[in-house]
Amino acid sequence: MTHLAAIATGLPDFLAIMRERNPARRPATSHVIFGVSLLVVQVLNIAVRNAGDLPAGGSIAMPLIVNIIAVTLTSVQGWYGGELVYRHLIGIEVPESSGAGKHKDKQHH
Repeated sequence: MTHLAAIATGLPDFLAIMRERNPARRPATSHVIFGVSLLVVQVLNIAVRNAGDLPAGGSIAMPLIVNIIAVTLTSVQGWYGGELVYRHLIGIEVPESSGAGKHKDKQHH
């Protein structure tokens, strides 16, 4: 149930993004939508497999399709999560620049 733990830890960040009208609103909303969709698909997956087994007399087609959908949703959700972290720095504490460093703009006196 790590998906539920991820929801619990990501929900405060999502709510903060929505409150602040952050430019990350669109990818954050997409990330949440794909996450909730993934949760629904995984519940469907458990139902299709009867909590672990293939349905009696059933084929492997339905569980395979559900798994392909789940992998696709996971991939897209992961892409949006990466965009939130690496492009928008959501959930990242960025240290303030001390002013020292070789890439600091040199001022001419």
